[in-house]
Amino acid sequence: MGEGVIIISADLSPADTAQMKIEKVQGFATDIGGKTSHTAIVARSIEIPAVVGLENITRRVRTNDLLIIDGSAGWSLLIRIRRSLDGMKSKRDIMKKRERCLERRRSSCRHQGQPSRRNRRNIEFIERFLCHQPWCRWDRAYRTEFIYINREQLPTEEDHFSIYKRVVETEKLNWSTIRTFDLGGDKFLSDPKLAKEMNPQMGLRAIRFCLKEVDLFKVQLRAIIRASAYGKTRILFP
Repeated sequence: MGEGVIIISADLSPADTAQMKIEKVQGFATDIGGKTSHTAIVARSIEIPAVVGLENITRRVRTNDLLIIDGSAGWSLLIRIRRSLDGMKSKRDIMKKRERCLERRRSSCRHQGQPSRRNRRNIEFIERFLCHQPWCRWDRAYRTEFIYINREQLPTEEDHFSIYKRVVETEKLNWSTIRTFDLGGDKFLSDPKLAKEMNPQMGLRAIRFCLKEVDLFKVQLRAIIRASAYGKTRILFP
């Protein structure tokens, strides 16, 4: 695959999305999905423009079409007239200007040695958690199901513990909230062979899955409790 591409697909799994190379993929659009799906959450986390749930994008777009993906507005556009491209370039330039202004404000706060804001947010990947901005006071919730991406074996207690320890001992962190794994539905799992459900979104998932697979759940809970010795820690049950 060359650089500067947009991926069009009926659907993408969260694992597929997490593996996208940002330097090559400029965005993606899918027929199905929703803004709260884990595929959309991963896209936001790795900052890839994406629009999901377009229903028929795979029938409308062909290879080598020129396409605009506007993740902020939630739509895609086949470019047939020049002014559409010019208008979107103008919008992109405005967004980049805003980002530069925000960065200047952050830099000013850094030089003054004071935090500019209090920030509460979910973090999907440990690398994002550790990209700590010292000018923010953080209350972070870490979604642990992403530990299970692209693994041939389930994570061990030591795997969990090593990640959570890095999370809770992050400098200047007010609290770290570790969210127990939310698997099932559109989520992903490495090993257990689960029967397909007629309505997985309402079936065996999240805390219901944890209470059924108690041994897996205890592995995670033990690791969280061990990591809590290194920083302020809360647990959230989905």
